[in-house]
Amino acid sequence: MNKYDFSENRIYQVEDPVWFNKLPDTVDTYALNLYRYVYLSNQRQSNAHSKTRAMVRGGGRKPYSQKGTGRARAGSIRSPIWRGGGKAHGPNGLQNYSLTLNKKQKKHAFLSVLSYHNLRNALNLISGVESISRTKQFLELVDFLSVNNFLLVTDKTIRSLVNSCKNLKHNKFYVRSLLDLNVYDLMLVDNVFFLDSNSLHELILKKLVNNL
Repeated sequence: MNKYDFSENRIYQVEDPVWFNKLPDTVDTYALNLYRYVYLSNQRQSNAHSKTRAMVRGGGRKPYSQKGTGRARAGSIRSPIWRGGGKAHGPNGLQNYSLTLNKKQKKHAFLSVLSYHNLRNALNLISGVESISRTKQFLELVDFLSVNNFLLVTDKTIRSLVNSCKNLKHNKFYVRSLLDLNVYDLMLVDNVFFLDSNSLHELILKKLVNNL
């Protein structure tokens, strides 16, 4: 596996981490598509809200007599069958689009997305980025890595590193701690860089072996 040392500005080969051998040789695209569908459904908000006949202004008076007009009987001009009337069976803002995946499905999707990047030789290790605290330094990291987009995974949240990439326009570079990482984040990028630390490798191994 390639290791990028930002502090020394060099790239070299290192021995693969223990968790790297746990990855399968195939990619389950169905599991990835299912995870993506569930994740995006859970981000969906129910904002649509239509007015019923009780909410539409006016229509309190009966428009014409019950009999003698030759027309169909009507009690209000705000009936759903009238122009300008209320909406029948419309959205009310209470729709729930949330879905769930069990732990085995989440774990399988996590393994599949790592295998996808592994087959493309897009899994890498990185070091020397903990001291980055300014956008200028983060841009130097982008130039050093020379990739169009990437996800940098750390063992814990490094607030200065996260804030250093927030000011970039059209940001295609992400920083996530392993606890905040999800499969959808890994699907957004073409390259993944794991911070080369023993604590992160242990957490990844635990995440691959045990249920998420």
